[in-house]
Amino acid sequence: MKKILDDLRSCRPYYITCVLAFFLLPFLFGFPGADGLLVFLFNYIFLLPLVCFIISIIFSRNNGFKFLFPIGVGIFFIPSTFMQEFMDIGISSTLAIGIFVVSLIGCGLGNALYARRESN
Repeated sequence: MKKILDDLRSCRPYYITCVLAFFLLPFLFGFPGADGLLVFLFNYIFLLPLVCFIISIIFSRNNGFKFLFPIGVGIFFIPSTFMQEFMDIGISSTLAIGIFVVSLIGCGLGNALYARRESN
């Protein structure tokens, strides 16, 4: 139990960065006029997974592979599945799963960098 709590403590700054990206990216680009939905979709389909992917690589490069990190990132994005009621588009229910998979792949790549760094 203590090891799990220590792992979660090491994940905390990276979790905060992912959550801040989730809430702040839409405000950085705004929703101008008729293109607002396109900007929104660009943020949530391309930009947010890219940010989570990069953060996952950095996390695993510094801490090694910890399966709790992609699970936590996926859990943070579960509330986005309820946005479907408001948006009437079919992508919101797959966002949390997609973010989890992207984070898992990023952690795998970061772990390869971590292993290479530890071997040198």
